[in-house]
Amino acid sequence: MDVQRIHVDSLSDIFTLLDRETIAEVLRQHNNDFEAAAIVLAELNVPKQPTQPQQPQPQQQRPAPVPVPAPAPVQRPVAPAQNTRQNVYNDVKNLMGNDIDVNQSTIFAIYETTGGKIQDTANILKEMYHDPALEQQKRAMEEMEAKRAHLVRERERLDGARQQQLKEQQQQAQILKQQQDREKVERQRVDKEKAVDAEQRELKKLELQKREQEIVRQEEERRKREEVELLNKVLAKEREAQKQQLAREQEENQKLILETQILRQELQRQDEEKRKQEELALHARIIKENQEMEIKRKKEVELEEQRRQFEQQQRLLIEQQIAVEDRRKLEIELQRQREVDQRKLDELKMELEHLQVKTEEQLKKQVSDLQRQKEMELQRQIAEIEAQKQELDRLRQVEMETILREKERLLAEKDAQLEKTKLSTSITLQLAHGKEQDSICVTYNLGTPIHTGHCWIGIYPTHQPKNERYLSYKVVESVEGTLVFPNVIPGHYEARLFKDRYDLLQTSQSIRIGPEVELSVNVVQDEIVVQFKIVGGTNNTRDWIGLYSKGLRNKKYLASHYTTNSGTVIFKSPRVPGDYQVRYFIYPTKYNEQAIYPFTIVDNDRIETATPIVSRGDEIKVDFSVNTVIPYSYDWIGLYAAGEENNKNYVESKYTNGTGLGTVSFIAPSTPGEYEFRFFSYSKGKYNTFKVSNKVVVTP
Repeated sequence: MDVQRIHVDSLSDIFTLLDRETIAEVLRQHNNDFEAAAIVLAELNVPKQPTQPQQPQPQQQRPAPVPVPAPAPVQRPVAPAQNTRQNVYNDVKNLMGNDIDVNQSTIFAIYETTGGKIQDTANILKEMYHDPALEQQKRAMEEMEAKRAHLVRERERLDGARQQQLKEQQQQAQILKQQQDREKVERQRVDKEKAVDAEQRELKKLELQKREQEIVRQEEERRKREEVELLNKVLAKEREAQKQQLAREQEENQKLILETQILRQELQRQDEEKRKQEELALHARIIKENQEMEIKRKKEVELEEQRRQFEQQQRLLIEQQIAVEDRRKLEIELQRQREVDQRKLDELKMELEHLQVKTEEQLKKQVSDLQRQKEMELQRQIAEIEAQKQELDRLRQVEMETILREKERLLAEKDAQLEKTKLSTSITLQLAHGKEQDSICVTYNLGTPIHTGHCWIGIYPTHQPKNERYLSYKVVESVEGTLVFPNVIPGHYEARLFKDRYDLLQTSQSIRIGPEVELSVNVVQDEIVVQFKIVGGTNNTRDWIGLYSKGLRNKKYLASHYTTNSGTVIFKSPRVPGDYQVRYFIYPTKYNEQAIYPFTIVDNDRIETATPIVSRGDEIKVDFSVNTVIPYSYDWIGLYAAGEENNKNYVESKYTNGTGLGTVSFIAPSTPGEYEFRFFSYSKGKYNTFKVSNKVVVTP
């Protein structure tokens, strides 16, 4: 009862328009289920509450218009148009809401009474048609609707929880089913194991029975053996004689084996020809042994024939001696097989020794051939590399010649254009920085009006040879004046004056846009250390520096690196002596250099000794420094007699261990005379001299 009372109190607080008896009745119908009762109560029609007695009001449902004093005829307003009435009606209805039913004539009459005030008209109508009980009932309905929506959401949540619980129960049922299946499989496996165990026990029983039968059979055989012992004694002498014969043969075989070993040792000490002769003799001996063995085998066959005759005579006893005879035959066969296997083993050992000797000779020959092939292959590869390098040098030379010819052609074209247009010295073209740091001011003076027709000025990177690749251009409209080109990215530029399309009239001096860049280069062994500094600012990490051979275009760099905050960039040296440049490019410039620094890679390779005169057996220290080729671990230095033409005839040689700088020590040769040291680079060829030292005199 306490639970029912709590449910009734809670539902009464929610459904304030329903009495407690109705709520209690609904709860009893649904067995005190709070949620089901709440849903049913929400769907019930709300009973009308009795209205409180109040003072009668005139025509509360549709009141008559408020009497308005008749105005003077002069002040009576002209009747408005239909659309004006409709507008007033719509405005008032918007302010009051659509819950109050008032006709258009009443609204407009009150509107005229208030002097055309929409808000006052709405306030009067609200006072006339306002019903507090109805408003309270509406609020109660709204609250009940909100609670009903809350109950619906709560019911959906509970349904979701039930579905989740049902899903979990299904999963548990599925897991339980899987477990039951596994248990069923396990029971089947156990049943199978039990069946197998039963079969094994049955087999063991059968095996025991067979063993018992075997024991009985063995006992029977034992009794039979006892019966044939007399016969065995008769045959014992014959077997003993055969065993003695076999023992003598084994001793002879052992002697032969010892002799063979002695002969093998002698064969190893003698030369090839004697070994061949001994092999022939050994082969003859083996043939002889085979013949002797054949004779022995024939004797055994004769003995076997005699034994069979004896067995025919003793037919009654043979049936009892079958097992013994089979065992004896097997022993004889095994002994014979062992002898055959021993002979084969000896033959195989001899063949193996011959094969080992032949294999060692073949391996030595193959190693020698491989070394020669490897040397030839290395020489071929070195020759190919040298040819490729020569071809690369030739291509570079051809490229340089092509570039020079192109420049000469461009210069000739410029000269021809200048001659063609017959320029006068009065045409001037000057560049200067504008008010902004990234702008260029071009001051021009054509000198005579004959050049003003179809003339224009273009701004070009100084490295750009093609006139159609201008950065920007403007048309010249007077004999003299100034043109401003704004928003120019960093780099070096020049102005070019053209007539018509690309008839060049004049080219200005170069001007730099952007900050000044200071560059310095230091060549250290195989590295080129470039230091840079942006005057009055810092570098962008997308600025880059390129390494070039002198005369190459900006796109033909040998290597490139982005700049760093350290102010230093390191390049690998190309090692080829010659003139080079480093060029600095500021972002977002692509191939218009901001600064250029030229430098030269000099051939400073050397190999020398500080002791030009030494005595025999003295130590000679040779200093070497090689930067124009890549060092390899196969680079080496050889000591040669002065004037020796064949580089393979060195007195002594040592590897440099892959370093391009160091010191190697030699011992002065015992023969007095004049000597020299030669450096050989792996990249140039094993026996191609790269550098030669000063002469060294060895005194007695």
